[in-house]
Amino acid sequence: MDVPAFPTDSLYKFMALAGLAGIFLVPKYYLSQWSDAKQQVIAVYVATRSLVAETKSGMYDIKRIGQEADDLKETGRKIGVDVDALTADIDKAKRRRRLTKAQEDDIERKTAALDDRLKEFDDTRRKSEDAFARIRKEHLRILKIEYELKGKRLLIADLTRSLKAFEVTFWVLDLISWNAAVFGFALWYWLVQRHQDALVRAQAGRH
Repeated sequence: MDVPAFPTDSLYKFMALAGLAGIFLVPKYYLSQWSDAKQQVIAVYVATRSLVAETKSGMYDIKRIGQEADDLKETGRKIGVDVDALTADIDKAKRRRRLTKAQEDDIERKTAALDDRLKEFDDTRRKSEDAFARIRKEHLRILKIEYELKGKRLLIADLTRSLKAFEVTFWVLDLISWNAAVFGFALWYWLVQRHQDALVRAQAGRH
């Protein structure tokens, strides 16, 4: 009983044609994917630089607001000193049994000044609270930016690794394609086509 032979002729042709297809298709696919990945890296890098600039701007704002808060704190301290002095003068004057007209006017003037300084003190306190609230808000915003920046940097690293891995894959596939094409055509010609050509020539010589 004859065992059917494997169609090596078709196998060699398939290997050669598959190699040719790989030679033409693999570089095209690689360039397309590499271009897309490179654009993603550039976009992420630009976003990263923007976040870095935003972080620097936020730190500058925090420093500026912090200086403003320190100034308000110093202003509040000075107002507090004035309030204590005016309060002490008024209390001292009120403890006198008899007050002259000038002393009463002086008490009235100091009382009005005390009211004004207390209003200024309240205004300064509100501004200080607002400044510290803005600092907390800015700190929170910068913290979010730093987390986002960390994510962008990790994404850039991942994309870079993917590009390198894809480049290695491309060269491997390209090498396999060239080898398949060269060896496929060589085997097909040396093991099949060469003998068929010799057979054709021999048949033609007998005629």
